[in-house]
Amino acid sequence: TNITMRQSPAVIWPYLYEPEKFKAWVSWVKEVQRPAGEPTVGSEINIVMEDKNNGGAQMKITSTVEAVESNRHLALKLGAAAAFQGTASYTLTDLGNGETRLSLDSWYQFDNPLAKLMTPVILLSAKKKMMGDLEHLRAIVEAVK
Repeated sequence: TNITMRQSPAVIWPYLYEPEKFKAWVSWVKEVQRPAGEPTVGSEINIVMEDKNNGGAQMKITSTVEAVESNRHLALKLGAAAAFQGTASYTLTDLGNGETRLSLDSWYQFDNPLAKLMTPVILLSAKKKMMGDLEHLRAIVEAVK
């Protein structure tokens, strides 16, 4: 998934990992716990989400940073106990003229037998949510002066 934003990679970058900035654009996120400063390989980011598709149940997602290149790339290994395992990779590409393309590539495998059966429906719903979140991010960062 790609989205182009009228903003520099340096402005967008903190929204991918700083707790308050991340919570500002990713719906359902209630809490983000991580070490201060820029992400480093091997560091953990814990996210508590309120799953609106599951009656508001809280889910703790543990992410481990697998790769990082400041203002350019962040790759994470994700997991939620007894729910899913996956990856998410964010890449910022400076397009010039004050525009940046954010590319998000993700993969998920579900642990629950019912969730495995419902994977196509779950992924369609997750993609719709993600697109809304990315549009929200675009609106936020494009408003930054």
